[in-house]
Amino acid sequence: MRSLPLFHSFFLSAALLAGCGGPPQSARVAQQHLRAGDYQAASQAADQSLAAHAQNPTAWRVKIQAAMKQGDLKAGSEHYQA
Repeated sequence: MRSLPLFHSFFLSAALLAGCGGPPQSARVAQQHLRAGDYQAASQAADQSLAAHAQNPTAWRVKIQAAMKQGDLKAGSEHYQA
């Protein structure tokens, strides 16, 4: 009888891990633009991602890096402090 709770906890753990798929698709798109060197598109995609997921660290990182890659160190610093 003790194996039944263990069995249920295994499936609960598997279900929770399946939900941890990384950043939202919109943040991944922003990341792809950043990697491709299209910093304006990366910044715009990060803004769209942040509109839906305001606390997403990937989108914030892309927004900061895109600003800095475009030479706007002040904006990058302000985004970092936000």
